[in-house]
This record gives sequence, structure tokens and C-alpha cells, in this order.
Amino acid sequence: IIEAWRSGGWRTYNGLPGFEGPWSLLLPPGWRWMSGRPLEQIAAFQWATTNRIVLDDLAQLPPERWISLTYADLVERPAAEIRRICEFAGVAVDARLQARIDHPLPLARFTQTPPERNKWRRNAELIERVLPSVELVWRRLQALSREHSPA
Repeated sequence: IIEAWRSGGWRTYNGLPGFEGPWSLLLPPGWRWMSGRPLEQIAAFQWATTNRIVLDDLAQLPPERWISLTYADLVERPAAEIRRICEFAGVAVDARLQARIDHPLPLARFTQTPPERNKWRRNAELIERVLPSVELVWRRLQALSREHSPA
């Protein structure tokens, strides 16, 4: 999120009332509170608010209706994770899909930098400043991974 904001290539809103400068990426509820805040606080707010909303929505669904995976697992074992998603969705891994996942996955069109397990460390100093503000959501995500991961 920090890298996307810095790049200037992900500006999604210009001229928001009460917010100085352009806004990048998604605009979660409560965004007005971020006016004048440092970038790391805005990024933490976007990350925590978005993940909290997703977690709250998932809590309303029966656990058999969804699965979870981690970014680290997807980066480290993309073929296995895609097979697991397909199995959950009842989609067969045909020869064409198998050929695709047998090779490194292409970058998404909306990727600032290539996936990397410890990519966050590029902004470690900024991220460490805001860790307390995202801790509750982080703990919920960790619990989700433990409770709703494959055996």
C-alpha cells in the first residue's frame, strides 16, 4: 500500500472534500479521519479497515462456504494453493490450467512490485510504527488461518 501511494500510479480519487491531495487505492469508511496523517497511518488504516470488513462479513457465512489462504502460501506454493481453491470450488484442474500453474504465475495487471515473501521489509520502519494500530485485525487474520486452513 505504501509503495502504491508513493508511486503515484494508483490515484483513485482526486479532490476529496477535506483531504489534501489525491487518494490512492480503495476508499474505506472513515477515510476523512486520515486527512493530514502520515502515509504509514493511512496505509495501516486502509489495510486494517478493509480486512476487518472482510473478516466481519466472513463471520456471517457458514465456514463450509469459504476457504482462506495466506499470501505467503500463495507465493511459495501457487500450484498447490490454486489446486486447493479449485477443489473447494468444484472446478476441475484441466490440462490447460495445469500447464499454466506448472510455471511461475504472471504478475497481475494491478501489481506495483512482484510478490515476495518479505516485501514488507522495504518499509519496515514505517510499518513498525503503526503495528499497534493493526494488531487486533492481524490477530484475527492469524486465527482465521489456524482455524480455517487445510489439515
